[in-house]
Amino acid sequence: SGLVVPLVLGIGQVLVMTAVLSGGLGLSTPHWPALIGFLLLTAAAFAAAVQFVNVKFGSSGRVVALGLLVLQVASAGGTYPTETSPQFFQTIGPFLPLYWAVTAVRQLLPGGEAELVWQSVGVMSLWLIVPLILTWITVEQKRTWTMKALHPPLKL
Repeated sequence: SGLVVPLVLGIGQVLVMTAVLSGGLGLSTPHWPALIGFLLLTAAAFAAAVQFVNVKFGSSGRVVALGLLVLQVASAGGTYPTETSPQFFQTIGPFLPLYWAVTAVRQLLPGGEAELVWQSVGVMSLWLIVPLILTWITVEQKRTWTMKALHPPLKL
């Protein structure tokens, strides 16, 4: 249930963004349905990843999510070419979802290489499925009662 609100917000953001791009700015692309579908997948993947770190680390999960966001913005190649960034960011970029989101959108807007889009869909699907599974495992582990949880030490 913790995923519903972020998903609804993500869907709303995708719809507003594509409406502004197509209607307000006059952007045209031959792949509107694919672009919208990929952006919805991306929103779901990011929501699932943030939900996992929040479930796993509690309130500290927000700091972890913010750290991941900073790493992704620096290594995705969306603001400046990845080749101009330090080697560290070039190395970690392909392991983070924003890198693949930028790659797919760059291919979908002008009608570029479908192979890169399908690779991005595969990676983004993993970034959706794996955090959902890890969230489920973490929640199941937290449902298990231990003697320490039942009888916490007294603090004076």
